[in-house]
Amino acid sequence: MAYFEYDNGTTGEYITSTGESPGTNRLEIACDMGKIVVENNKIIFNRNVISEREYNRTNKVPFGIIENWACDIPCDFSGGEQHVGILKDFANALETGKELLAKGEDGILGLTISNAIHLSAWTGETVDVKNFPDEKFYEILQDKIKNSTVVKKVNKVYADTTGTY
Repeated sequence: MAYFEYDNGTTGEYITSTGESPGTNRLEIACDMGKIVVENNKIIFNRNVISEREYNRTNKVPFGIIENWACDIPCDFSGGEQHVGILKDFANALETGKELLAKGEDGILGLTISNAIHLSAWTGETVDVKNFPDEKFYEILQDKIKNSTVVKKVNKVYADTTGTY
């Protein structure tokens, strides 16, 4: 999990996991004028009637709730080709010189967020992803590797992936 706070007071939280089953595919964005939830091939925008900041500044009712409208937004999340599509796009870019759909820099940014989540969990500190402390992360990671007590048991399992790509 990573928590972000910007100079203008905006805050954000990023939570991700890939290790559970069944998993959850959900994107939730909370804003001053409402919340957007993308889940189960639906987009729902709960639009606040007034700004959350204005409401919090003027509200006198404990645990008051801002009036909001639930707006269903039509969408089609067919899923596309996902990883396979990225690989095809990469091959196409090599062959034709066409600009990549997902550049390497984007992948590095995603990895930086993941590393920031780990570093924050290890230190209990807020981590700035714009000025990520690479050296600190590396030192702590090396220490964790050196002092790991995990005993790796190797199970050789081979899966036929024909037809999955």
